Order: sequence, then C-alpha cells, then structure tokens
Amino acid sequence: MDRLQKYRLTHIVCLKVLSITGNHIISENYNFSSNQLNITVISRSLTNIQSIDWSSEGSLKYLKGVSGSNFLATDLVTSLKKTDKNLV
Repeated sequence: MDRLQKYRLTHIVCLKVLSITGNHIISENYNFSSNQLNITVISRSLTNIQSIDWSSEGSLKYLKGVSGSNFLATDLVTSLKKTDKNLV
C-alpha cells in the first residue's frame, strides 16, 4: 500500500468533523476583547486530536452521512473537554 494512501482521510465526513471541532475549539478559546486566541489550549487540543486514527484503514471508514459526522464531532469535542480538564 502506498504510504500516502495509508494516511489519507477516509472521506469528506472526517473533514466535516474536523471543521466542526475546529470551529468549536477556536470559538471557545477566542478572547473578543483583545482579539487573541489562547494558543496554549488550542495546541493541547490539536495534540489530542492527533491520537485518533484518521487513516483509511481505521474504524472511521465506516462513518457515513451528516448524522455520523455530527455525532463524531460532538463526541470529539466532549472528549477534548474531558482531556483538557484532566490536564489542568
């Protein structure tokens, strides 16, 4: 198997999950009064996202449709919040 093919995202649903999660992370860590992001928390969240197997061989290859992407995004945001609380 080609090395790049092994690590490609499974399909567009995973991209939607990443965009929903990223939108949530950025909006929760944006200070409107100073127009700055809390880079420390965002970096920690991105590190936690790397632990998920996004490859075409992973279990996410069975995820389908809008409802699947919304469910996974909600689950991912919840797990990131739990991880952030444990690290503080």
